[in-house]
Amino acid sequence: MRGVHAVAAKCSPGHYSDTGLAPCAPCPANFYQTQAGATTCSECPSNMRTKEAGALGREECETVQCTNNACQHGGLCVPLGHGIQCICPAGFSGRRCEIDIDECSSQPCYNAATCIDLPQGYRCQCAPGYSGVNCQVEKSDCRNDTCPERAMCKDEPGIRNHTCLCRSGYTGLDCDVTINPCTASGNPCDNGASCVALQQGRFNCDCLPGWEGQRCEINTDDCAERPCLLGANCTDLVADFSCACPPGFTGKRCHEKIDLCGGNPCQNGVCVDKLFRHVCICNPGWTGLSCESNINDCSSSPCENGGQCEDKVDGFSCSCEPGYTGKRCQHTVDDCASQPCQNGASCVDMLDGFVCKCRPGFV
Repeated sequence: MRGVHAVAAKCSPGHYSDTGLAPCAPCPANFYQTQAGATTCSECPSNMRTKEAGALGREECETVQCTNNACQHGGLCVPLGHGIQCICPAGFSGRRCEIDIDECSSQPCYNAATCIDLPQGYRCQCAPGYSGVNCQVEKSDCRNDTCPERAMCKDEPGIRNHTCLCRSGYTGLDCDVTINPCTASGNPCDNGASCVALQQGRFNCDCLPGWEGQRCEINTDDCAERPCLLGANCTDLVADFSCACPPGFTGKRCHEKIDLCGGNPCQNGVCVDKLFRHVCICNPGWTGLSCESNINDCSSSPCENGGQCEDKVDGFSCSCEPGYTGKRCQHTVDDCASQPCQNGASCVDMLDGFVCKCRPGFV
């Protein structure tokens, strides 16, 4: 019949597809679906699982159980996700602890020992002359009677191999000759110290002043107690010290004050001692650290109207051009002041001179 199309069936419970319509697939193990026409399946809670695929509801999710034989060789069964995990004891591996690890594969035994694999480990069968868990220890060849009384036994590499060493202070084949430690190899004490021999090869060093240590090899730090005053730097010497005193002080410990004005350092002024330095208060007309420079009073060009300046001590003098006068040549000379014009003539002051305006009848 025209216009009639076949309609795909919905997925039944326990099944799903991308469209919810046939063809459908069963929900995977540990998933379920209660509705028809589903596009997804719901996952069982953690530590729960289904017996098979296509579960129709959550009630088919059962608690994961650890059975007695789930893990082999004493492995610990622990629920994990939708299954179990086996925590294996030492010496075993695998998903169910079914694999016996060969601990001998890493060759743990030394010195040609034989390795024997055990269920939970290994055992090393040592060759003669060796011991220890891995046969790594060489048995000592030294016994109480191996060497003389005043000697020490030293194990050497290999089996039945040793050396007898005389104890400190003794020598000879039987270690019965006493050694004088102060003369055997020269004086062991440094820096002129005296050596005092003791028993069993021991000695003491009698140090000279300024030295210390077992062999008098250490220069005593004479600056340790900070003998220098005023924060001066201390230099350690042998049984002595030296202080770098700041200006104004002297003496072994910088304890003596120096008169900083004693040498008259100020040439044209008064000296003031400021403890660590001196200051010069200069007389008028002088400058410089020692008041050694005469101040140039002409530097400001004080002379006016072309006058020539001559520097003096704390002053200056001006040589004025003709027609000018004054300290700075700032005034014009009044040539009419002396009334040079006669017979009632008028005097007109000029620069460097004057002019008389005569009355009629006079010249």
